[in-house]
Amino acid sequence: MTFAHTIAGSNTILFIDVWTRGGGAGWTTGVTWNGVSASSTNPEVLCATASGDEYLQTWVVVGADTGTHNVVVSTTGGTHLIDASATSYTGVRQTAQPDAKSSQANTLQTNTTATLTTIADGSWAHLALRSDSGDESAGAGTTMRGGAVAKIFDGNSEKTPAGSYSLVVNHTSGRTGFQMTSFAPASTGGGGGTITYTHKQKAIIW
Repeated sequence: MTFAHTIAGSNTILFIDVWTRGGGAGWTTGVTWNGVSASSTNPEVLCATASGDEYLQTWVVVGADTGTHNVVVSTTGGTHLIDASATSYTGVRQTAQPDAKSSQANTLQTNTTATLTTIADGSWAHLALRSDSGDESAGAGTTMRGGAVAKIFDGNSEKTPAGSYSLVVNHTSGRTGFQMTSFAPASTGGGGGTITYTHKQKAIIW
C-alpha cells in the first residue's frame, strides 16, 4: 500500500496505524515515510476474530520529513484487507520517544477506557482502536481524528503533571483491541510545551 500524506511544522512525529485482516500475524513486514523506516511501538495485537483474524499495529517516525511524501506499507503478499492511517503532530521532543505505551488484545467489551502512565510533563496520547462493533465514538477527554476500520483518537491536550492518562471510546459490545502511545513535547516543565495536531490521511485497499 502506498498513499500520500502532508506534514507541516517543526519537531515532528508521525504515527502510522496499520490494520489487517486475513494475512495472519506478521503479514505487515515494514512501513516507511519518504523512504525512512518507521519503528513499531508495540508488537501487533490481535483485535478481532469474528470474520477472520484482525491485527493492529502502530508505527512511528520521530523527526518525520515535512512536505508531502508517501507512506509505504509492505506485506508478505496475498490478497487480504488492509487499512492504514497517518497522523502527524508538531512541537514534539525529538529524542526518547515514545514516552509510554500500552495495548490490549481481542477483548469482548462495551466501551473502552485505554490508560497508560506518562513519564514526561506535558505529554499527549495517541490511540488506534478497532472494535468489530464498528460504531466507535469519542468519550470524555478524547478526540476522534478519523479512520475507516481502525479508528484514531488522541487527547487533544497535555497531561500535566505526568501520570495516569486515559482515553475513552464509546462503542457497543464487540471484540476490541488497541494500541496506545504517549509522546513528549519539545519543552517540558511549567505545564509542558505546545503540541499541535496537523494532518491525518487514511487509505484502504481490498
